[in-house]
Amino acid sequence: MNSHRIVLHFSNDVTNQPIIYTLCQKYNLICSIIKASIEPNQEGYVALEISGEDKNYDQALEYLKEMKIRVEDFKRRIIRNEEKCTDCGACVGFCPTGALAIDIDTRKISFNDSKCVACSLCTRACPFKAMQTNF
Repeated sequence: MNSHRIVLHFSNDVTNQPIIYTLCQKYNLICSIIKASIEPNQEGYVALEISGEDKNYDQALEYLKEMKIRVEDFKRRIIRNEEKCTDCGACVGFCPTGALAIDIDTRKISFNDSKCVACSLCTRACPFKAMQTNF
């Protein structure tokens, strides 16, 4: 069993269709919703983690394509808003990977996004909302 993280982008004409139900029932996939913004008759998206057999996943992607649902890989990442950051350091102590650090000489915060695992602990710790989740 493999797992995939994807984002489904719905047009307003398919938001009332049982898309997630179909993925689970017809294609025998396990769908966990990570984040969603969807309302009847409006465009929306659903970020999913989908687990199941690769052949079932591939068939489900074909179904989504037929339904004209745009599928993207889920790329969650943390971004640092330089304008909002005051270099207070509140985020540094929460970062488990060392992606955030304080330069001892300048007392400025540095962010190495290649070390970041997008756990979002820094976004909750930052009082100025300078650390933001983006996907």
